[in-house]
Amino acid sequence: MALNISSNLVPEVINDYNVYGQDGLLLIGLADEITLPKISSKKTTLSGSGILGEIDAPVPGQIESSEMQIKWNHLYSDAARMMNPNETVQITIRAAQQTANKEGGVVYKGLRIVCSGHPKEIDLGTLKRGDTMGATTTLELLTYKVEVDSQVIFDIDKLGGKYVVNGEDLRAEINALI
Repeated sequence: MALNISSNLVPEVINDYNVYGQDGLLLIGLADEITLPKISSKKTTLSGSGILGEIDAPVPGQIESSEMQIKWNHLYSDAARMMNPNETVQITIRAAQQTANKEGGVVYKGLRIVCSGHPKEIDLGTLKRGDTMGATTTLELLTYKVEVDSQVIFDIDKLGGKYVVNGEDLRAEINALI
């Protein structure tokens, strides 16, 4: 299932977004900026007879460490609570993507990111009169799901063996064999 993108719409900006806690409903703080994870396949280097040099071959369905960093305006108690190493943190990000319609006007598309992971780091930020603190929370992600207008773009569950991209289960054949 491919993402349905109208040729009349031109993506412009993320107009606004919010960050929610475990239940997906409780606003947990004002995030100034979120660095989304880099999804990178594990690779193995092939070399030997018949190969001129080396080839870095991606291993489908095996993903390297993925982390997400949330930069908060201030140090919120929910952000600090995310640092409990005995709990898995789940957050939901909901955003409005602003797109220009070539026929006129603006159209908004929903972006939803649901992820869970283990706390890696908290940076308490800085104190400066008349400014925000810039506290950050870094999570090691175990699950990561991205939807645009309710269409699943990515659905990754590292412990559950799930790796879906644009509706295609990239581990289906592998999981059927093991």
